Amino acid sequence: MEHSTRRRARRCAVTAICLLLTMAFVVAAPVAGAATAAAQSDGVLYWGWWSYNDGAGNPAQRSPVPLQLPDLTAVTAISVRAGALGSPTVTSLKSDGTVWRWGDVDLGDGSPVDTRSSVSVQVSGLTNITAVAGHFALRADGTVWSWGHNLYGVLGDGTTIDRTTPVQVSGLTGVIAIGGDEARGYAAKSDGSVWSWGEGSMPGTGSGGSTPVPTLVPGLTNVTAFSVKDYYENGGGVKTVLALRSDGTVWSWGDNRYGGLGIPSAGITDVPAQIPGLAHVTAIANARTGGYALLADGTVMGWGSSSLGQTGSNSPQPVKGISDVISIAGGIASFYAVRSDHTVWALGDNRYGQLGNGTF
Repeated sequence: MEHSTRRRARRCAVTAICLLLTMAFVVAAPVAGAATAAAQSDGVLYWGWWSYNDGAGNPAQRSPVPLQLPDLTAVTAISVRAGALGSPTVTSLKSDGTVWRWGDVDLGDGSPVDTRSSVSVQVSGLTNITAVAGHFALRADGTVWSWGHNLYGVLGDGTTIDRTTPVQVSGLTGVIAIGGDEARGYAAKSDGSVWSWGEGSMPGTGSGGSTPVPTLVPGLTNVTAFSVKDYYENGGGVKTVLALRSDGTVWSWGDNRYGGLGIPSAGITDVPAQIPGLAHVTAIANARTGGYALLADGTVMGWGSSSLGQTGSNSPQPVKGISDVISIAGGIASFYAVRSDHTVWALGDNRYGQLGNGTF
């Protein structure tokens, strides 16, 4: 079944979720008083389809039910970078402030940037990390660190030299939120300013070039979270950025293919604009064909193409049949929500088992 909502039986307390193309990942913690080993487990659970590795050393396959990564525990957050279809690079943040990574490229452990690993390896030299976004990490002292391929100056260190271990992003202090993909990075500072670096136009500047150091984004302030979409199809990219402000509004810029900007009249733009009809937002999530916003009352709004499980409107509309939501994620053709009872609900395409309900 390709377009339906399915509930996954609770095995443990799901605290966060992340989606990539045809795979889903959740961060789980033990359920107090649980009698079974499954319910007492913690770490990262995953399901769906992968074409290279799954982080547990298993070959390409697909699973319609959740499996557990054996070597990752005490995980507090995950971030997934899209590589070739089904071949992710996954970054995991552990409760001790260390960062671990597995997948296609940019492991950050001192190995060459194109090295693959089918099991998690520790990113060298990173401690006291509070957030991760792909190959970017935010330290508790407000500095940002990056590693890996440095095309377009995406590492933000003032060069285009690839780095096998983390380097500090130049000139950034007091950072409270980060976002990015393999070609660009974003940071929000405690003084309300927003900065970007890497490939293409700098938001709001009209500049078509790339910059290897952070540049101030005009007209956008007080951002608390970013969600960056960068999918490749038909030889080109679909790049859209969502930014959540402290006042509960959502702003977007980039490519409006599939209605991903949430603004019906918009085309491709480098100028951040407020998405109409969204207020009291607490979390945001990009999807391949649209976007989602979690509201303070536990309901979800969505926008974009209806062909792959989205709402079918270029303006935000309520996602029906789901409430009491605490976390959201979007992927290539599916949407996930974690409810306050720590169950996971899914909507969209299930041809690879990515709904996690035991069927394809």
